[in-house]
Amino acid sequence: MRILIVDNDVAFLETIRQRLVLRGIEVLVATSGKAAIEMLGKEAVDVVILDVSMPELSGVETLKSIRVD
Repeated sequence: MRILIVDNDVAFLETIRQRLVLRGIEVLVATSGKAAIEMLGKEAVDVVILDVSMPELSGVETLKSIRVD
């Protein structure tokens, strides 16, 4: 399984990434909605976890941009 976690809190990202990697999960991280959208243009993931409250592009706005119908 491959997960993308998106949050502007770098310390939180690193903590969650480490915990999931210890469980054998491949984790990608992005510190902004824009970075997440760019990453998803290049990488396939199974799950995206988004922080709702981020500067510039919120989690909801990011979700609308990456949503697959």
